Amino acid sequence: MLNNIIKAVIISTILPFYLLGGDLSIQVGVNHSWLYYPDGLINAENEFNPNLSIGLNATIFSKGNFGSSFGLRFFSAGRFDKYKIGSLHGELEIKHLYLSMPLQLDYTIISNLKTYINLEPALQINTKFKNTVTNEKKTITDEMNRYNLFLGIGLNYRFNMGKHELGVGGLVNYGLFRISKHEKFDVTEEGSRFWVDWRAREVLLNIEYFIGS
Repeated sequence: MLNNIIKAVIISTILPFYLLGGDLSIQVGVNHSWLYYPDGLINAENEFNPNLSIGLNATIFSKGNFGSSFGLRFFSAGRFDKYKIGSLHGELEIKHLYLSMPLQLDYTIISNLKTYINLEPALQINTKFKNTVTNEKKTITDEMNRYNLFLGIGLNYRFNMGKHELGVGGLVNYGLFRISKHEKFDVTEEGSRFWVDWRAREVLLNIEYFIGS
């Protein structure tokens, strides 16, 4: 079912822009993500947490220094902590898998160097949770909000390598919605909910290959 949805999105949205003459690119990157909670329920140190990001991107508009593009991306977001609650020390990990459709509005600063605003609706496909203090390890997809909206700002540089064109870039992304359906912290018979009111953040570095360039 998911494969059919992905194929339909590519055929109906991304490929037509390419066939009309726009750029089509493949993007592969690594991100570091974390979950931000304003009230700080636990004293947590967020560890480096690299995850893979893979996507397609197509130009839909370009005039003068301004342009826009639309894409499809798979990426993970979450956090891995070493934390303590009183005398208890342990590790906590939450990892989301997202399918998103980034829309980017860009401005060319100088030749081949662009800055852009990223607006990225995202569907949460799967979420896993692990807590070594409480010995919890489970899938918590049903407790999460299935939809999120990321807003970010990025920078991209495109350069020529003979017959091919590549790009390198970076993006800082902020999830605007809570990841959880629940509104307050609690402990149930099934375990604790540390993730209430958390919101996703992401720093992404990627490389880009332009097809047909």
